[in-house]
Amino acid sequence: MAAVCFGWREPSIRFSRLSLALFLSFLLAGLANSLSPIGIRPLIVKGRIEPASSFRLERWNSFSRVALYEQRLSPPQYWGASPFAPKDSILQYVMNIDGDAATVVRQFNSREDIYHLRYDVTNMAYHLARRGKALVIGVGGGRDIQSVVLFGQEHVVGVEINPIFVDLLRKDFRIFAGLTDRPDVTLVTAEARGYLSQRREKVLHYSNVTH
Repeated sequence: MAAVCFGWREPSIRFSRLSLALFLSFLLAGLANSLSPIGIRPLIVKGRIEPASSFRLERWNSFSRVALYEQRLSPPQYWGASPFAPKDSILQYVMNIDGDAATVVRQFNSREDIYHLRYDVTNMAYHLARRGKALVIGVGGGRDIQSVVLFGQEHVVGVEINPIFVDLLRKDFRIFAGLTDRPDVTLVTAEARGYLSQRREKVLHYSNVTH
């Protein structure tokens, strides 16, 4: 492509036509690849084979790749479950970030859908703290936002540096995750420290960098 750019002013009509043909060919090939699930893409991710058929959706930006797997009915994911935590299977999606880190999107149409989150050690602060405003750093699949809503805090702001997660919660999972239409939930695409440096309000800070 660089050679085409440098040689564009070559007086040869044949070369100009060839340059134009090559440019259009690369343009069409790039467009087709971006729209096709079987185009040029990683086949081996972090040491394991990962065919395109293994996930439902794949999103890229300049600093991450997010793969979303098919919906499944499976036991809730806990970071540290209480002995009394429910084990009944729930509807959820697993998202994989850069082939290694993972986050889960849970169904949230009623409080019963996410009631099991009361039994995870990561939500201990909400059992102890007074009711107020909350801040979640790293939205991921929306799990920590759902926890804030479950415990009845006044308002929650979710700050996420990766726009893919915010876009998925606002569009593809708007109904399933049940968050972005709520008046007590605000999602912000920003770097958390920069965002906080511009705010003066007091909140219950809750940082979860692993989603």
